[in-house]
Amino acid sequence: MNATDLRLSPAPSVRSLILGAQSGIGRALSARLSRRRGQLTLACADLQQLDATADTLRPLAKSSIDTHRAQLDDTDSLRRLFERAGRIDHLIIAASAPAPVGHLAELDLDQARQAFERKLWGSIQAVQLALPYLSGHGSVTLTSGIVARKATPGALARTVINAALEASVKVLARELAPLRVNAVSPGLTDSDGYQGMEPFARMSALARAGEKLPVGRIGRTDEIASAYLFAIDNAYVTGTVIDVDGGALIA
Repeated sequence: MNATDLRLSPAPSVRSLILGAQSGIGRALSARLSRRRGQLTLACADLQQLDATADTLRPLAKSSIDTHRAQLDDTDSLRRLFERAGRIDHLIIAASAPAPVGHLAELDLDQARQAFERKLWGSIQAVQLALPYLSGHGSVTLTSGIVARKATPGALARTVINAALEASVKVLARELAPLRVNAVSPGLTDSDGYQGMEPFARMSALARAGEKLPVGRIGRTDEIASAYLFAIDNAYVTGTVIDVDGGALIA
């Protein structure tokens, strides 16, 4: 095969699955992956909203797109998801679990335990159930957050959850090799987590927070999505946490 043949060879067809595809970051990543040749499976708890998202992607998509209802704390739904999806080259878990905020004195530890169970063990269970379907030379990308390593009063529950998840990445990368395992750690991002706020108050609060960062603004969901693509595309990256936080960890 000469250089001309290589240039004209079509991009390989890959099968990617996003669990938590209806989150702001999940939607941005879905849009990027849908423009690649292959099979894209999207999953979240709200199938109706997910179907609407998939419909907006299909006109420009190069992938076929399937949608399924599944969530981290529903083992049966995860089993059905992977059985229906079949072979997977890249598994991305972008699903989150709301965790209680507050200083230790008033922290609801029962809620904290539930959030820990859902995000940490839910993510690990999803990987475990996906193992029979994952390509040995594919990838798994989990989702952490900057509070895993940035001391933030009132964020103890989220810190414990995400720090444990980041620690698991290195162990899984060793155990599951040559399957690659990484995590993306987003910083403050203009995503669905702030949709409940009044629009002007939301914009003002996010702008003030962004001014404190080295880059001078908060992140966009498509910028976070780029980090997942890096984890998917770079076959020399494993056991790594990819920070996309506008410099928050050094601020």
